[in-house]
Amino acid sequence: MVEKGVALTAAASQPMMPVYGFVQGDTMGLVVLVRRDETARDLANRLIEAAGIRVDPPGDGRVMVGQRILDPKATLRSEGIGPLDRVDLVWR
Repeated sequence: MVEKGVALTAAASQPMMPVYGFVQGDTMGLVVLVRRDETARDLANRLIEAAGIRVDPPGDGRVMVGQRILDPKATLRSEGIGPLDRVDLVWR
């Protein structure tokens, strides 16, 4: 519910979608909620935060889909990431 007089940003008004994430060095898969207009860097940060209790990041994380490393500045929409897609976070 939105309070009167509070405007939503375009990003905040977009629906969230679940994405399966696997972080290198973690023993568990994760489900994180993201928006299509977030970047691959945003997704990487979300995965790092979610796995942080079990994994100490050894460096910068990069998001992969299949064998393809995503451009950190690209949006999930432009990279074709959809609900329940699998992504992997690997360390640089």
